[in-house]
Amino acid sequence: MPEVSISEIQHGTLPLASRLNPRFAPDTPLLLATLKIRWAPRNPQRAIADLEKRLLAFSPGFRHHECRGMGMYHVFSHAGGNGKSHAGGEERAASSGKLEGFDAALALAHLLEHAVIDFLSEVTGEMTCSGITGAHRSVSHRYDLLVECRELEIGCCCLALALGWIQGLFRGHPMGSAEKDVLSLLRWMHRRASPPVFASRVAGVLGWSEDRAERALAALQQTGYLESTAYAMNLSGLPAYRPRRLSQGA
Repeated sequence: MPEVSISEIQHGTLPLASRLNPRFAPDTPLLLATLKIRWAPRNPQRAIADLEKRLLAFSPGFRHHECRGMGMYHVFSHAGGNGKSHAGGEERAASSGKLEGFDAALALAHLLEHAVIDFLSEVTGEMTCSGITGAHRSVSHRYDLLVECRELEIGCCCLALALGWIQGLFRGHPMGSAEKDVLSLLRWMHRRASPPVFASRVAGVLGWSEDRAERALAALQQTGYLESTAYAMNLSGLPAYRPRRLSQGA
């Protein structure tokens, strides 16, 4: 089981970022997350391939992601992906044998980057989204994840979802309808102009039961994206939810 934690998050435009990835739009803000990852599986390629297969089962769109980095780290090549879509570049299969110098933690950070890209694209409807992942040279177990992201709150939420759901996969919890509900709710809230939101309203709009809506709202609250408040006009006694505003550099 890997140990993964978020050390720092920054958000804004980075003029020199295009040197790292020429597909970064110069006027698009970037989410920069510094992660601390300790993971040394016995068979790193098999462990990554297993994660990729389970992510593909959840979202077949992962097959269309593209990479421009080192071939051994190309996402979904281990799981047989064909490599076309919103990240950047061409895809080719890595060797199925043990790769010399393969950093499992870096591969995991890269997979998290692509999960964030996939969830962001699903929520915001952006047709393209580029990112890059790198390891710190001077500090061991530190990795930077950089993704195009216009809104800090949505980016942090998608990062939290990617981290939580992938850690859940390691614990044997598959991703399925509950996770799809969370993304559907987040997409609806992203397009909605005015808070607060109640479970009854979500249920009515999305055609869910109130219990189902409450579970999805609670999941978004756990990521820090939503906060719940008491509401005097709410005769049902259910909490009202509203997006929590984050400060820059949170």
